Amino acid sequence: VRGGKIVKAKHIPTGNKKVISLNNTMQTYDSSTQSYSFKPIGYLQSCFKQKNGTPRQGVLCLTSKATLNVDFGTPNPSHSLEGFEGCSHVWLIFVFHQNANKVIKNKISPPRLDGRKVGVLTTRSPHHPNPIGLSVVKLDKIVNATLYLSGIDLIDGTPILDVKPYIPGYDSIPNSSAPNWMASSDVRSTCLLYTSDAAD
Repeated sequence: VRGGKIVKAKHIPTGNKKVISLNNTMQTYDSSTQSYSFKPIGYLQSCFKQKNGTPRQGVLCLTSKATLNVDFGTPNPSHSLEGFEGCSHVWLIFVFHQNANKVIKNKISPPRLDGRKVGVLTTRSPHHPNPIGLSVVKLDKIVNATLYLSGIDLIDGTPILDVKPYIPGYDSIPNSSAPNWMASSDVRSTCLLYTSDAAD
């Protein structure tokens, strides 16, 4: 309502520029200049301390462990985790914080394709226009505001932007498909976890 009159807004996309119609008065703004800022809700404490040796997918190392202490500035952050009881897995939305790539490319060469290039958005590479990732991990238990996780494919210190429940009825799509180059040829749990004791 503006000046006692109802104002009707309508968005008309035109490339990067969007047109807003307010009672037939056209206004434009450039959406390409928009940016968004997010603060992590926690930082992963992972058994993997460096990128080398970290599996590309958590399913390749089901014994890998990590913890996540959730704290986003509210009192009693443990209350935000109530309801996860009975959930076997969760999604972690995270930042590729050690991505050193400064150039955004339309095509990249995933390691498994031996030099063949595909569109960057068709891969799970960290070199996307926005270096964020999505990982499904096993939820072992919750103690206060700390999640105990396994099947990890993230390095120590990874900023976590959000946690969401894995819901089989929605997240597992029957009869879904992917090209052969995306499908894993070996998803067995085969990894070695080195500890400081083993190094002595």
